[in-house]
Amino acid sequence: MPKFILAYHGGRKPATPEEGARHMARFMEWMGSVGDAMVSPANPVGASKIVSADGVSEGGGPNALTGYSIIDVENIEVALDIAKRCPFVDIGTIEVAPLLAMGPRAWTDAMSISPPVSAGPGPTWSAERTTRSGGPRRHE
Repeated sequence: MPKFILAYHGGRKPATPEEGARHMARFMEWMGSVGDAMVSPANPVGASKIVSADGVSEGGGPNALTGYSIIDVENIEVALDIAKRCPFVDIGTIEVAPLLAMGPRAWTDAMSISPPVSAGPGPTWSAERTTRSGGPRRHE
């Protein structure tokens, strides 16, 4: 089954400890309702920085990532249904995206992009042939 990331964006701090406790109880109940499909629950992240060609900016932008979960479900529709039921949507937003398996064509296949006509199988990596630093040597 495919895995999906639920990326939590924004959110606001609870006004009182009691409100925080109520929200956390609802969130824990929701996670329990997802069951075994929740393979990596509730991973909060700290304050982020944005890196671009112009440099580094503080604060993660206007809709900063505040955490994520990973679920393993049949398709995007099921993932969206799970996200819609999450109580985090009361205080922020949830971005849902499939996690892609890496392979020679995984990204272009998933994005429905044709590789350039001249593209061959690409370089390979060999554990037997290494550089002086001990890392793998790339060979065409």
